[in-house]
Amino acid sequence: MSQATAYRYLHEAIDVLAGQAPDLHQALQRAVADGLSHLVLDGKIFDSDRCRLTITSVKGETIDEWYSGKTGDFGGNVQALSEPSGLPIWTSDVEPGGIADIQAARTHVLPPLYPYANTLPILADPGYQGAGHGVTVPFKNPTDGNILATGNRTHNALQRSLRCLGEHDFALLTQRWTAPSTPPSAPAESATSSAPPTSSPFSSTAGSTESQRENLNGPAAGQGGGPLNWQALSVLPVRQHRRSARLAHACEVECT
Repeated sequence: MSQATAYRYLHEAIDVLAGQAPDLHQALQRAVADGLSHLVLDGKIFDSDRCRLTITSVKGETIDEWYSGKTGDFGGNVQALSEPSGLPIWTSDVEPGGIADIQAARTHVLPPLYPYANTLPILADPGYQGAGHGVTVPFKNPTDGNILATGNRTHNALQRSLRCLGEHDFALLTQRWTAPSTPPSAPAESATSSAPPTSSPFSSTAGSTESQRENLNGPAAGQGGGPLNWQALSVLPVRQHRRSARLAHACEVECT
């Protein structure tokens, strides 16, 4: 079978799978039925080849439509909604990389979202300032040298500590972060084991690249292995552990 034929069948299969995905209304209805406390809205620029399409910028200059100033490269903007745990429930169609997150959200997300906003708040990053009713974003720091009030800083700490948990969605979609197929051993078992202790698979210095990949993704292809342990999705990478700890400490200080 030729390479062109293989690519044709690949895209046909992707179209069939994409047709089974719920649309935004169905995803929101299911989130309400499941009693979720909130959802997390986020956007990502996916790398792409350079396209020859051009547009006129706000300054009147001719620029590449698919060039993203956010990443400094060419790509497409995709919006996603995820559960509080970070499991994605819906993704939008792609927009050119030159489109800002708020503009892409107004096109694909916000109009159907507003009717659900009273019972299902949406948390988003500062790039969604002005999104409107039901979308909670952090307060911006004043530009005149002043600082935010205590209540506003506490709001930002709480909002970001909740939002960071839901921003695993794109890490899952791009397969940069997956749950291990087997849970870690209990502390008592590790203490009685004669095997030497090993570093965490999330550490940058833990063994070779192949062993880290096996720890994160489970057995290699063709070696079997059970389904992913979705409870392990609550385990944060080290950087996010530190970030959450700092936010929790800041919130505690502000509240006292």
